[in-house]
Amino acid sequence: MTLLEALIDGYIEASTWAKEDHFQMATAKVLDALAAYNLLAWFHASPNVYRRALQANRVKAMRAGALGKKLGVKAGVFDCIIYSHKLAIELKQPKGYASQDQKDWAELATHWGWTCIVAKKAEQVIAALADKKILGGINYGEV
Repeated sequence: MTLLEALIDGYIEASTWAKEDHFQMATAKVLDALAAYNLLAWFHASPNVYRRALQANRVKAMRAGALGKKLGVKAGVFDCIIYSHKLAIELKQPKGYASQDQKDWAELATHWGWTCIVAKKAEQVIAALADKKILGGINYGEV
């Protein structure tokens, strides 16, 4: 088993996270590892990290939100954008659901040939990566 296979196995085994942020961090670790193998190119596009950092100060948060809009931040953009394979993944807790902005964004992205999924478990992320042939010959087990 390679380090990458072990990372993916660990990702699937630990797929019950207390917070969506933990799911995002674990997913980022897997996507970064795949990127290191030149299997994909990706980025995280969610503006939530800025909003959370500013929650303590409402005035600064409002200014940051206004600035973000001027800079082109869009509501509804999915969490993980794998632009090398036209795959967008929105991560949610088991009881979470896509917002209307996210549904609208996914509809537009799908129109342009993207695959968009809302994942509540690591297995769904791995299945999407497998469907896009990103995992290649990597042994990732039954999904």
